[in-house]
Amino acid sequence: MRFRIDRTDERPVYVQIVDEVRSSLLLGLLQPGDRLPTVRDLARQLQINLHTVRHAYSVLAEHKIVTVRRGAGTFVLDEVRDEPILDRDRLLREIAVRSLRSANRHGFEADELVAAVQRADMALTPAAWALPAPVRPPREKPSVE
Repeated sequence: MRFRIDRTDERPVYVQIVDEVRSSLLLGLLQPGDRLPTVRDLARQLQINLHTVRHAYSVLAEHKIVTVRRGAGTFVLDEVRDEPILDRDRLLREIAVRSLRSANRHGFEADELVAAVQRADMALTPAAWALPAPVRPPREKPSVE
């Protein structure tokens, strides 16, 4: 699994790591029993402090998503699917709240954010790429008299 963090994101890096694991579990990219990268390897990959990764892993352990086995590594628990933190609707709501707060800070209302998301979705949806270009009538040449 490849972790990504966004240094421009307002969330702390450890929260971004937790959210990466949550999303990966919800999408099926991580399965129960899978081993996470070692603290040292993930810190090196993300170019962050070891303590940040340890903190993220301890939060995941507190929520009963992973277990840390000394000398063996950090593993996704087998019964992880029932944890409330992995609720898809909850994650989507958290994303929506972050987006709405950011939009409000920049002076936008909720309906403007929704419209922008819909426009962005059209731009990112592969079906939108297949739409034919608008047909324009041929330009009339100016008459020379």
